[in-house]
Amino acid sequence: MSPPKHPSASGAGRPSAAVAKLRRRIAAALQDAAGSPAATGPAHAQSEPITFYGVPKAAWRELQEQWRQPFSELGIEDRLALARLLLRSHIEEEGHVALAALRAGIADLTPSTFDELDRLLDDFSSWSMTDDFASGKPSITWYLLQRYPKETLTLLARWNRSPNRWKRRASVITFTRAVAASGEFADVTLRFCKALQHDPDDLVRKAAGWALKDTMRAGPGAKRRVVALAKEMRRAGISSTITLYAIRDLKGAEREAILKVKSTR
Repeated sequence: MSPPKHPSASGAGRPSAAVAKLRRRIAAALQDAAGSPAATGPAHAQSEPITFYGVPKAAWRELQEQWRQPFSELGIEDRLALARLLLRSHIEEEGHVALAALRAGIADLTPSTFDELDRLLDDFSSWSMTDDFASGKPSITWYLLQRYPKETLTLLARWNRSPNRWKRRASVITFTRAVAASGEFADVTLRFCKALQHDPDDLVRKAAGWALKDTMRAGPGAKRRVVALAKEMRRAGISSTITLYAIRDLKGAEREAILKVKSTR
């Protein structure tokens, strides 16, 4: 299937006919690559089922490459409108295509688009989609942190308190991998993770543990602070989901010293 042509700028309201047509072509290409319509089934590490086409990896890479240039030529309003349509389908692959479209014009994402980004996350439907957004290559939130640190931290703080589980997960998943290892946001990471220590959602607690685990890699000072927080959480009887994930890289006596800490409640 030939790459879709990019539509012209359409404004911030209802998507243009060209954008709607592009979304339909994307859906048709994904279904054609999968050989069947989207179906709903169980999801790895997630209690709720997801809807997906089941596109093979080789075909997925080929389609992503086909769409790279057309996506990069979209104006910001059309790119956001396309992402909105794709995410509202609640089909896994279409959600990831939406994120690819955003990345293709990532320089156009500024604080003026943050309210729209916030609305887009309302239609996320899996941890995979969330992690692609907040820790993928490139991480959209890490890119925004580098360019607009104050505004992005404000947005992430709002997500950290959101009733939406995927926003809460994104608020800490942002501070994993290279972001965590830099040590630049260790204070924020510990604060956000502590704020989620009572979170009822297992996938959010695991995300907090992941962020703490990776923050240890920022250096001895960060490691001591994470260990201290892990001990504090265990004394407070916080779910072991967070602490066991946080200390996953520790071995021997260091790990045992934390595991020996018992709840005082």
